[in-house]
Amino acid sequence: ELLPVPGMRQQDSLLGVQNSLTAADVEMTNSLFNVAGNLPAAQAQGGAPLFTDVLQDVSVAQIRKAMRDEPFWLARYLKSSQKCYNLKKFRWKEGAVEKGVLVRGIRARMPIPQDIPSWLARTVQVPAESNMTVVVRLSGAGRDANNQDDLDSLGNEPVVLLLQTCTHDAPYGENFRVQEMLQFCPHPSGGTQMKRWCEVIWVKSLPWALGALKPIIESKSVAGAKEAHGNVLQNILKAVHRSS
Repeated sequence: ELLPVPGMRQQDSLLGVQNSLTAADVEMTNSLFNVAGNLPAAQAQGGAPLFTDVLQDVSVAQIRKAMRDEPFWLARYLKSSQKCYNLKKFRWKEGAVEKGVLVRGIRARMPIPQDIPSWLARTVQVPAESNMTVVVRLSGAGRDANNQDDLDSLGNEPVVLLLQTCTHDAPYGENFRVQEMLQFCPHPSGGTQMKRWCEVIWVKSLPWALGALKPIIESKSVAGAKEAHGNVLQNILKAVHRSS
């Protein structure tokens, strides 16, 4: 689809981040930094992506800048499209493992869909909303978090944004993470090709009696990612426009 530019090792507990939620950006806590540092390498995942789009008249350098610039596009997307509130945004910080990688996090309150099978509703209680944490790893970002390096010198090096979301208060929400990856590369015909993947990462097994819950969580997570794709694209393109 052609789109024009508009005018873990995840064993560590994400609940280690403090619970107070504020609107201002704050420094990454050590616990959140460690979780972000344990995200898998930001490289192409196996299997076909959910979506492949071509962003017309958008360069990889523009994407690189838009991913890093404030206000963070993902925070805007979570607030406007996913109806999250009380966002607490942690600033970009250089990753500890390799150069050119930035990490950050977001905590917020989010609504939880209530469209679950009747048999499941009798088995588990689904709250109306939940605390959530998103940890983000940006590869191909440049050398530091303060835009002190020359982004143009990176040329067409791919940009890969990998994020994992934990919905803490959802039924068995601590047992899994929803992982998404966005990969941006130059397209042979011009512009930037964006690929997007989504999968559920299990960090702890479900109780044996609730094994049937696993495919439900996985299918609904992927379905939610598909439904949100238009809004993801819209927010990325808006970020490119703002940072240009």
